[in-house]
Amino acid sequence: MVISSPPTVSVPILSLTFLKTQRRKKNSSAHRRSERSTATPADDGSVQVVPVLLTWHAVSVTRSSTKAKKKQSPSQVPSPETRVVLSKASGVAKPGELHAIMGPSGAGKTTLMNAIAGQVPASKLVRVTGVVKANGTDTKVRKPHIAYVQQKDVFFANLTARETLELAARMHLPKSWSEERKMGKVDELVQQLGLRSCLDTMMGDGVSGEGVSGGERKRVAIAVKLLHDLSISVLFLDEPTTGLDSFSSLKVMQVLKDLAASGGMTVVVTIHQPRSSVFALFDRLTVVSELGVAYSGPASDAALALSDGADRVAEAELVVDAISIDHANAQTEEASRTRVAELVAKANARAAKEAEEMAVHASTVNGIDAPTPDSATAHPWTAFRLLLGRSWKQVARDKKTNKLRAMTMLNSAMVFGSIYWRMGKQQNRIQDRFGLLQVCSVNAAMASITKTLTAFSKERQVIQRERASSAYPVVSYFVSKLAAETPVSAAFPLVFSACVYPMCGLNNKLARFATFAAVTTLESFTSSALGLAVGALTPSPEAANALGPAIMVIFIVFGGLYVQPANVPAPLRWIPNTSLIRHCFDALSCNEMRGLEFETERPTDLPTGDAALERFGLGDATVAKSSLRQARLLLFYWYSAGSILSNNKPRFADMLDE
Repeated sequence: MVISSPPTVSVPILSLTFLKTQRRKKNSSAHRRSERSTATPADDGSVQVVPVLLTWHAVSVTRSSTKAKKKQSPSQVPSPETRVVLSKASGVAKPGELHAIMGPSGAGKTTLMNAIAGQVPASKLVRVTGVVKANGTDTKVRKPHIAYVQQKDVFFANLTARETLELAARMHLPKSWSEERKMGKVDELVQQLGLRSCLDTMMGDGVSGEGVSGGERKRVAIAVKLLHDLSISVLFLDEPTTGLDSFSSLKVMQVLKDLAASGGMTVVVTIHQPRSSVFALFDRLTVVSELGVAYSGPASDAALALSDGADRVAEAELVVDAISIDHANAQTEEASRTRVAELVAKANARAAKEAEEMAVHASTVNGIDAPTPDSATAHPWTAFRLLLGRSWKQVARDKKTNKLRAMTMLNSAMVFGSIYWRMGKQQNRIQDRFGLLQVCSVNAAMASITKTLTAFSKERQVIQRERASSAYPVVSYFVSKLAAETPVSAAFPLVFSACVYPMCGLNNKLARFATFAAVTTLESFTSSALGLAVGALTPSPEAANALGPAIMVIFIVFGGLYVQPANVPAPLRWIPNTSLIRHCFDALSCNEMRGLEFETERPTDLPTGDAALERFGLGDATVAKSSLRQARLLLFYWYSAGSILSNNKPRFADMLDE
């Protein structure tokens, strides 16, 4: 256990194991990156964006049911039990242009973009086929530099926009750049994306209404991606205007239009039904229907291609209406399906012809690699130092949560103190003392794991995205998190102990009080570590919040008071040894009862605390033994959480040949 606070930090010995693992992974990643990019960086460390012509042909995505998957291999033709999510989509996205993918809800807009970007989550039930090329080179052979901005923007809520951008710059910009040059790049992006007015505003959680606006969050997300890789040639954004008002939507799209036009970038966005002023910014358009791609080409020609004639003011509305299936009745559905099927057939023929022309053009383009001066993955120590500052700010500035935790601990102490007020040395108080020590153990554990599951579920979304882009080694994040949160987390069990101990009249020796506080604090750390492991293991916050308390209920049952370990059925006797509540209860009981004398009236009364411990099956227990077992659990949960995070890096489906 290490209690530390910035700027002086002690790193747990456990991190050495992680560090060795991460060095091996870093060497492997460096080898892969050397295969990906063969260009040499410029002498001044500068980089350039290589224009990328992106083409895709017959891209399909199917999802099988579990039953269907048992019957067929991935190479077989989809069976009736396989749902076609996207069917044979083809198209072209050109450098310097803003390319929009439109369509009704559920048509497959995001699926198409994910397939093109190589971002379809890996699953045994999902099959992705087709060909995607960048400047004529199959992306399965060599990928261009891409960035993907997801629909939901997640950040550390207690950092300002300035701190978020500066952290990204220090983490990812070339190591050869000076601090002044890095901050200059941040300032350049701030000016380019119109973020000057919100630089010193907290990012917020995007839900409560506090922090930067929705449009500003989206632009910060874009800026972070641009800082992560200066050589980005293709920028993908999933529904960047969702949840934004008309003005913010237009501003975000204007920023993307400028990025494409001025930087030579290929920008691809999905969008549902934009207003006319936003639609006018599109250079190219792909329209996806339930039956396939109904149009792919210049945005200015879309309305005429999809109807006999159109008013430009209503083009955006017309495009979606023209390819929607009307399910009002059988007749209208059949008619609309026939119309859309004809549009899809025309679009496929047009796309095939355009693909041939683009293939000839792409063959004259020299490669897709861009000079990259330094790795985008930060050095473990640099990442640790930067992430420690981020974690410390996130914890220290979370005044609402810290105040709530303090009030919860104080309220619990007051309730317990009122119930067990000034316990004397009577025989009937022996059971009360054991009962108090049990509820103290349960309270510290539940408060800690509840907080961890709630906070980590939000934080994990950010970490998963950063891990997907190999932003830093997981050991740097994990150790920095522990180092920043440990001193703050220690304060709450100490507050609880300082209140409940004198109110309940527990053993009045100072050393006994110090041991009581230390034991509950250690249990709090172990419970928090368990919460990290559960949060890292489960696929969603809901699953984590269901599994964590369920585990704690089992630990409470085997916590030492309700059933003695000797009476547990043989197949279940391993459970008490894993119960962090039991180890805390054993240590608190020994600390309180050893050497304590009680009043006796009958020969059967228990004269001493040692006799009471014997009665409860704790005759051989000691504070040291129980605390050592607790510490082993703490290290095990820390190791488990770190290992799970390290191995649970997001994985994406490979594109198979048609």
